[in-house]
Amino acid sequence: MISAGSAIPVRKTLPESSIDYPDWGRLDMTAALDHLEALAPGVPLATLGHSVGGQFVGFMQNHSKAARHAFVAVGTGYWRGHKLRSIPRELFWWWGYGAYCLARYGHIPAGGLWGGEALPPDVFRTWRRWSRRRSYLYRSWRRGSIPITLTLRAIQSALGCRVMILLRQRRRQVIR
Repeated sequence: MISAGSAIPVRKTLPESSIDYPDWGRLDMTAALDHLEALAPGVPLATLGHSVGGQFVGFMQNHSKAARHAFVAVGTGYWRGHKLRSIPRELFWWWGYGAYCLARYGHIPAGGLWGGEALPPDVFRTWRRWSRRRSYLYRSWRRGSIPITLTLRAIQSALGCRVMILLRQRRRQVIR
């Protein structure tokens, strides 16, 4: 695995890495779309975001190059938005195993109880911080720690989701 925007193997630099969670959208997804455009000039481009990858489209500086954005299983990062049966495992991950690995190794190693790839320390810290707040992206954006470039209008035009947004607004009006 290579760290975002780097050609240095992760194994040597992971504990010292300054890569943060939004960098995967800001750097990697932006570079991937530029590379795709170079490979297929003139062809309408599309992105496919799974899980947090769907949220990271908003960090891409070049999101407007894609004619469409598709999202699969993009949910909230907030722990209370998840299924009840998953909550104990998630809390153990954030405050038990993950915290232990960070203290012991300086990063989250691949394998073990964590089934994914190795994670840089700031990626884990940001992910854990976001899991505690319902409005995690908004708060980070307001503090200026993440650059969200995808506007609501761009989302509506790319996805054609204006109907869903209007339905949500109407439901809120009825509740109030």
